[in-house]
Amino acid sequence: MLLTGEESIRDTIAFPKTQQARCLMTDAPSDVSTNQLDELHVSSTWTDLD
Repeated sequence: MLLTGEESIRDTIAFPKTQQARCLMTDAPSDVSTNQLDELHVSSTWTDLD
């Protein structure tokens, strides 16, 4: 926004998000499989609040 001289950050966001910060085109953020996490050598600490 500052670099382009725009008055609104919305004019510079490449892929607008919803109010829940989800991308409608890719459905990001979304779940990933354990295999994907293992491949990247990362782990998740996410727990459902249900």
